Amino acid sequence: MEVDCEVTYLYYMAGKLLELETKKLLNKFGAGNHKPGSGSAAAFNGLLAANLIHTVIVLTTEEKRKKSYGNWFEQLKQFDSKITSQIIPDLEKLFEEDSVLFDQVIKLREQRNDEKNLIVKTEIETQHLKKLQQATELPISIGNICLEVGEISEFVFKNGFQSARGDSFVSLSSAVGALTGCLSIIELNLLSFKPDNWTKNISSQVLKLRESYSKLLDVMTECSGILKDEVEQKILCDIEVEKIIKSVRGKKKLLNSQIEEAAVKLQRLIWKNKDLIWKINPTNDPIEILKPDTVLKKVFGYQCYKAKALNTSKESFEPDDIAGVIDQKKKVVFVSNQYPLETQKFTIAHELGHVIFHEQEVLHRDRPLDGSMNGTPRDPKEYQADKFASYFLMPAKQIHEVFQEIFQQPRFTLNEDNAFNLAQARPTALKKQLKDLRGLSRKLASTNMFGPTNFKSMNAIFGVSVEAMAIRLEELELVDF
Repeated sequence: MEVDCEVTYLYYMAGKLLELETKKLLNKFGAGNHKPGSGSAAAFNGLLAANLIHTVIVLTTEEKRKKSYGNWFEQLKQFDSKITSQIIPDLEKLFEEDSVLFDQVIKLREQRNDEKNLIVKTEIETQHLKKLQQATELPISIGNICLEVGEISEFVFKNGFQSARGDSFVSLSSAVGALTGCLSIIELNLLSFKPDNWTKNISSQVLKLRESYSKLLDVMTECSGILKDEVEQKILCDIEVEKIIKSVRGKKKLLNSQIEEAAVKLQRLIWKNKDLIWKINPTNDPIEILKPDTVLKKVFGYQCYKAKALNTSKESFEPDDIAGVIDQKKKVVFVSNQYPLETQKFTIAHELGHVIFHEQEVLHRDRPLDGSMNGTPRDPKEYQADKFASYFLMPAKQIHEVFQEIFQQPRFTLNEDNAFNLAQARPTALKKQLKDLRGLSRKLASTNMFGPTNFKSMNAIFGVSVEAMAIRLEELELVDF
């Protein structure tokens, strides 16, 4: 597009409309005058879209989100560089220029209508059409820029910070709205011209722009549908969660099989909704979904915090007295970070059990800390929460599969071959060393070598303590001493 020196001069002499306070600028749009007009409004929509998507990109590329979005950092930063250095300045300039140029068009139109001399009237009409041509080319420039903003918005909506998709979608819809306005302005103006090379060229550009607009409109519908589908999926997920809770909540006497059934139902629910829960890079490994902190937050709406020491009363206590505290009224869980990570994980799963099974508002978890049963009588609620944690973190199906893969047998018997592969020892010597079934179970739970093969130990695979895994292997009758 050729630069009109007169328009540019007037644009700088008149001062920038965009420097006005928002309310004053909006009042100008609503004052019933032609300045600023629809072209400037389209550019303003484009500016809103560009600035919004700039914000989402900044949020997405924060260092703390590198784990989730790092694969897109370079692309997003390239987009942002173009938005801030080119797109926004260009749209600001076009906003002001359109206002000045369209003002000239209207004034020439008024002069033409008022002029009585036909010769002069014809000359004014020629000037008017020339200015109208320029005023038609400007929205094409605005539209092409807004198209690019819309395409960036689509990328950011799908790959950027998921919690800011509201901003991404508003950016996309604002770009579409701007493009809609530009096409309407151009096509309305074309009605004032007779067919010639210029109208042919403009019509060709409009056709391409409308094709791109149609695709972008489909994208906007698709993105809107994504959010709609997620809401519907979440509603169904919440209903299923309520069913699980209702089946066991507040029941004093529960069989271990009933506790395990609730854990399995929750695992299946999480697996079914893993795309909704994680959104970014959901795993295809059923063991990887067993993250009680994520489930507490994303499925049940609890906040989970780690602290050095936990107080449940005004009296002081030793840090190792309390492993976790849950306040169901405030929907918050506190876990002591004074213990190993596997103990913290088990404690969080224990608190998740309280959310499902128990109505008491505030509960705290003391020893045992890893799911082991030390023979000390315990509150039934604590026992139930511990059993749930064990079933949730160590599902029977996955334990069987991993056990078979590692030891190449469905059940481990301490015979000549197994004793040698496990410890290069004879069965009698190994029995003497391990002493009992629990000793062998601990060995199997923690070993990272069987025969010539190295692997990750079972307790490490499931992120639990050796003791918790040993107990689970025994429960599933996978070990014969």
